[in-house]
Amino acid sequence: MSIDTTCSRIAIVCLNVLITFLARDCASEPCREGQGNETTIPANPKCGLSISLDTAHATSFTYVCYDGPGCLSTREMGTEMAILIVGASGATGKLLVEQLLERGQEVRIIVRSTGNLSTNVVHHNNLTVTLANILDLSDKQLRELVAGCDAVASCLGHNLSFKGMLGAPHRLVTEATQHLCAAVKANNPSAPVKFVLMNTTGNRNRDLDEQVSFAHSCVIGLLRLLLPPHVDNEKAADYLRTEIGQHNQTIEWVVVRPDSLLDETGSSEFTVHPSPTRCAIFDSGVTSRSNVARFMADLVISDPTWVEWKGKMPVIYNQ
Repeated sequence: MSIDTTCSRIAIVCLNVLITFLARDCASEPCREGQGNETTIPANPKCGLSISLDTAHATSFTYVCYDGPGCLSTREMGTEMAILIVGASGATGKLLVEQLLERGQEVRIIVRSTGNLSTNVVHHNNLTVTLANILDLSDKQLRELVAGCDAVASCLGHNLSFKGMLGAPHRLVTEATQHLCAAVKANNPSAPVKFVLMNTTGNRNRDLDEQVSFAHSCVIGLLRLLLPPHVDNEKAADYLRTEIGQHNQTIEWVVVRPDSLLDETGSSEFTVHPSPTRCAIFDSGVTSRSNVARFMADLVISDPTWVEWKGKMPVIYNQ
């Protein structure tokens, strides 16, 4: 057994012991349910997809929309947007890439390797690939990459290994968010650019009165001390909330907060809430990566969905 594996298991055991000890208090001091309306997204909306193939690679997409529940309108489907995705080779990011390509959008990605992407995706006519570590790109290079983009989506995260959780860069998500926003602002776009950040339910929205139990606060405090990625998620979201804010002329944002991520094939129904409806530590729900990708794609493409959640931190659960 490697040192990395041993250290990771020790850290997990320590956290489990603390959670078990504190869980006794959670029943008497539960996390408060979120307030406001929820949105339910049905599975399998009635959209038809016709694909023309050229040497096994999709070259054109034609959508036929029957305006079923959860469908985008024909006008929205027919509008091609340019979207830059970072973290595009990750487990959720690659699903977002596929979602947007299937919906006929122009997609640009920054990845260190295309090894996790399918051949059809890599050779898609609507995909532009930049092979690089995003933190190594210059300001000029980033400005060129975001130029003409209608939206930027970040699915960046830290690998679940000893090096990924404790090694550099400790502020990958935060620094990438800051650099990308700076590049967007430097281009002075004629219309606001959408920024969609994938985050976690373990991060509270401090714009709202999201109360948590004492036991929950203790565990989060320990995570801040032991696991830099949690602080990274908090600081990235806080940057959008406080530095970009609600009235920025060049950038509008949404921070998507899934609960425990699940690898699930196919689509399923999910609900979206302004705040968590259950305790992320002691009573966590599940969210399939495919549903996160689907919701993020809806935010990018659908104006009504964007207007509903702009400047907010929606929480998404499988139904």
